[in-house]
Amino acid sequence: MARAYDNYSSLIDFTRASSGTALRPISYGDELVTNGTFDTDSGWVKQTGWTINGGVASFNGGGGSSLLQAIGMVTGIVYEITFDITSISSGGIRILCGFDNASQTFNSVGTHTAILTRGSNNFIYFQSVAATVASIDNVSVREVLFDQPNGTLTLFNHPTNIPRIEYDADGNRLGLLVEESRTNLVTYSEDFTQWSNTRSNDTANATVSPDGGTTATSFYTDNTASSSHIIKKSATITASSTNTFSVFLKANALNHVRVLLTDTAVDDFVSAFFDLSTGTVGTTDSNGLATFLSATIQNFGSGWYRCSITGIVSSDTAIETRIYLAEAGENVVIDGDGASGVYIWGAQLEAGSFPTSYIPTSGSTATRSADVASIGVSEFGYNQSEGTLFVDFDMKYTESGSGFPRVVEIATESNNADRIKVQLTESTGALNAQAFVNFSVQGSVNLGSRTGGSLDSTKVAFAFREDDFAASDNGNTAVTDTSGTFAPSVGRDTLAIGKQTNSSSNFVNGHIKSIKYYPRRLTNAQLEELTS
Repeated sequence: MARAYDNYSSLIDFTRASSGTALRPISYGDELVTNGTFDTDSGWVKQTGWTINGGVASFNGGGGSSLLQAIGMVTGIVYEITFDITSISSGGIRILCGFDNASQTFNSVGTHTAILTRGSNNFIYFQSVAATVASIDNVSVREVLFDQPNGTLTLFNHPTNIPRIEYDADGNRLGLLVEESRTNLVTYSEDFTQWSNTRSNDTANATVSPDGGTTATSFYTDNTASSSHIIKKSATITASSTNTFSVFLKANALNHVRVLLTDTAVDDFVSAFFDLSTGTVGTTDSNGLATFLSATIQNFGSGWYRCSITGIVSSDTAIETRIYLAEAGENVVIDGDGASGVYIWGAQLEAGSFPTSYIPTSGSTATRSADVASIGVSEFGYNQSEGTLFVDFDMKYTESGSGFPRVVEIATESNNADRIKVQLTESTGALNAQAFVNFSVQGSVNLGSRTGGSLDSTKVAFAFREDDFAASDNGNTAVTDTSGTFAPSVGRDTLAIGKQTNSSSNFVNGHIKSIKYYPRRLTNAQLEELTS
């Protein structure tokens, strides 16, 4: 009999020690705050130094004092907190959603948004930081509702420890996003006033960005004729390493761009042209000692594309990311008219052979922690003698690398002695299903080699019992192995999702759409039917 759960979060143990972005339908609940516009001196608890007067709440000097209100929040639920800082001359305003929970601090005039989960109490806090002198207005707190039919596809930045269920630009659910840790080496990923312009201009907050805010920049030509029009930013990398540069782009009179990574000291570069009208990659190129590896373009909806280029560009540690405006025919030497260009947002440079999810930065590099998801086998009645494991997934991997990205694995959490796994061997591209007892492989099925560094939606079913192992992928004829023990030496106690058990490596870097477990060895015909 199947065991029923209200939702995946009541079954899966999940951690990620940072925020993380994913494209997802987002909508919002009802307003929870009373008197968020401070029309009256009521509804709020004012600690020392806080006053409400003239339609704003103000604090004048000191730190650590709070303006707070008890509202109908639920522990562990994600909330959007928005408010205006109408004036500030020193210090900052810290937002807490339950006193013991994570916080965000703001120190500039304007409208600000914090995405937080509720901690152990039911209060929203606006807390003074250092010698704060500031006023706030228009406070709003609403529950973030995920995956509702009326939701708007948004590149949403999920708080710490909140799983990311991602969708594509057409609204199709891809599944649970599981990624390794990565660092964005671009220090200003959205503020392009911090980048350098060559015969070009930029205007901030020009249109709606993929995260739903009006924060995208207009990058356009100046009036120089027959020239290249560039925006660029320097960064620091590990010498001779593989790096991927990605940026969100949208056409605005011009449909073409050239994206480039270069070592300016020796003029080595890798580059690719992108067509923002058709969503296609054009000509790619490299120069000097640089090695071009790949280029991709991904549709994010509403005219936005994420364009990426991967290569090895330098024996130096200094690198420059560049974007050239171009015309049809991939011509970057164009006549500037002072208006035509593209919209730009969300730049990222990361060590690795493929782009991972966007990591916002605002003045320094930033790191997204790894997604760690698992289920104890006691939650689904695991059979130590035989069974079948099914998984529907997609993944990215380092082609010709040295890793073994795990799609799913049932194993001994303490020492990984006994394990059942579906994995890809990067050095050969082979997709494998294997069973181990006491660190020794017993059943092993090779489902063939892959190339290209990524797998689109793939279904694998792996059946296992003593001297009787078989696996099928995407409806193909089951491959068998008829020799090997299966009784565990210690016991398999954990189902790891998209990573290796008892390890901080070998992540799937993709989506797990579905996992099914059967406490019996299905027939080969059933494996083929299940994966077709």
